[in-house]
Order: sequence, then structure tokens, then C-alpha cells
Amino acid sequence: MMTLSLLDETGVKIVSLTFDGCSTNVAVDKFLGCNLNLDNLVITFVYSNKDIDMPIEIILDAVYMLKLVMNGFEEKKQLLDCENKIVDF
Repeated sequence: MMTLSLLDETGVKIVSLTFDGCSTNVAVDKFLGCNLNLDNLVITFVYSNKDIDMPIEIILDAVYMLKLVMNGFEEKKQLLDCENKIVDF
């Protein structure tokens, strides 16, 4: 967290982290104490340094996530819905 310490000295305040759903990013999310599972959703972690306890929100980049879904449709061409019916793109 040396980078955040340097930012403290400049007065910059980080209020959120925005990222795509890459497995590395999700692993960092878990490392920070967050959970993206809807049954136990935790999207905030606390950054503490000196006298600062600052909540930071985790945000998935919705536009990029939609792009990943579109790429999945492109690659798979056909998917099964919840009733096992073919969805053909």
C-alpha cells in the first residue's frame, strides 16, 4: 500500500476502485475483504493510514462487463437458457 501512502501526502482521496471481472481483479477484491456474491455482497473496504480511516467502494465497470458478455455471445454462437432452450445469436 505504499502507493496509497504517497497519495496521502498529495491530498488525493481515493473513493472507489473500478475494474472489469478479470479473475485477478476479483482475487484482489477478495483480498481486500470484499465479496461480489449477491447472497453476501460486500463492496466496501476501509483504507487505514495514520489518522485516516477511509471507506473505498468496489465498482465493476458495467460497460466493459457488457462487452465481455457480447464477446461470449460472439464466441459461443448458441447458449442454453434456464429452461435448456437454445438461444441463438
